[in-house]
Amino acid sequence: MKNKIKWILIIVLLGACAKTNVTKYYMLDYVPEPTPERLAKGAWPVSVRIREFAIAEAYRRNQMVYRQSAHELRFYNYELWAVNPEYLVSDMIYKHIRDVKLFRELTRSVGAEESDYVLRGEITALEEYDSETHWYAHIALSMQLQETQSQSVVWARTWDYRKKVAQQEPVYVVRELSTLLEKIVDEAIADLDSLMESNFNANIQDKTSPQIISPLTVPEPCPSEESDSVESDVLPVPEELPPPEDI
Repeated sequence: MKNKIKWILIIVLLGACAKTNVTKYYMLDYVPEPTPERLAKGAWPVSVRIREFAIAEAYRRNQMVYRQSAHELRFYNYELWAVNPEYLVSDMIYKHIRDVKLFRELTRSVGAEESDYVLRGEITALEEYDSETHWYAHIALSMQLQETQSQSVVWARTWDYRKKVAQQEPVYVVRELSTLLEKIVDEAIADLDSLMESNFNANIQDKTSPQIISPLTVPEPCPSEESDSVESDVLPVPEELPPPEDI
């Protein structure tokens, strides 16, 4: 009887000490804030189709990726993307450009009528990057705009940004990844807006058909006080990461 009670107590204690792993699912999300100047211009009279962005094979998974070394990737078991990350990024880019009313027609449908331009891109990093003292959100991607009729690339740009997170938890990494993606799309929209403006007359309502746009050389963004904590250079190994300035 004593042995039976002893085993019951052991089982109860083991059950109390056991930790249940809860799977968490994350989404990239933010609310685009178009400037009054952008909205006042109205939509440029062209149609653009956004293709699903490609993604580096290491990130083509639901598991969130983190690294503590330049040569070793690790994957969370219980911290997952709600859907594959390439769809999350493509979806946010589409929503952002749609909400700022940059183009007359914006679509993601493959079966849609042929558009004037195609916007495509590739995600080369979407991860948590850890040093001994700080965690960083790290995103790297490229975009290009192709004129459909001529098949010429009229605009292209690459970004590689990181940002220190407030707390060392995956949810804070996701929040800062969302912030960085918003910054990237804002910069892409500014480029495309300038590109379209250089091709069309001031009165865009009188224009009924698009013209082929000459390639535009886009200068690298200059650091500003508003984005002091965002660094655009390629990441070194974590031990050598310089701590960015706080906002």
